[in-house]
Amino acid sequence: MKEKIKVLLAEHEFGFSYEPKDNIDSFFFTADLENGVVRGLIAANNEENQIMIHVNHPANIPEPKRRIVSELLARINYDDLFGGFVMDLSDGSLGYQCGFLFEEGSPHSEKVLERYFETSYYRVDYYLPSILKVAFGDKEPALVLNELEHEVD
Repeated sequence: MKEKIKVLLAEHEFGFSYEPKDNIDSFFFTADLENGVVRGLIAANNEENQIMIHVNHPANIPEPKRRIVSELLARINYDDLFGGFVMDLSDGSLGYQCGFLFEEGSPHSEKVLERYFETSYYRVDYYLPSILKVAFGDKEPALVLNELEHEVD
C-alpha cells in the first residue's frame, strides 16, 4: 500500500511527508486547490487493509455558526456515497473523510484508491465556497445548496 500511495501523491504533484508508526503508514499532504489550500492525511492500516483519507481546510467555523453549518453538512452528506464532511464542534475544524478496505492483490485496487482520494479533495474544493458563505455570511443552507446545484458554467 505504501508504494501505491507514494505514487498517487507524486502523480498529483502534492507535496507530502511520510510517517510510519506501528502498523499504520501515514502520509501528510498539502494541495493548492481552486478554492484554497488544504491539508490532508492518508492513513493505511496494513494489518487490517484499511485506508482512511481526511482532507482538512485551515479555516475554523466560528462557534456561533457551527449549528447552521452542521445543517449544511448534513444536507451535503445525505447523498454522498463515498464519505462525508465532518466538523469538530469543540474547535470548528472542518474536513472531509472517507475510509475503505484496500486489497493489495486486487486488479482494481489502485483505481479504487485514486477514486476515493480524488473524490475527497474534489468534494472539499466544490463545496467549500458554499460552506464559507454559511459560516461567514448570512446565507441559509438550503438556499446555498440550491444556488450551487443550479450554477451554470
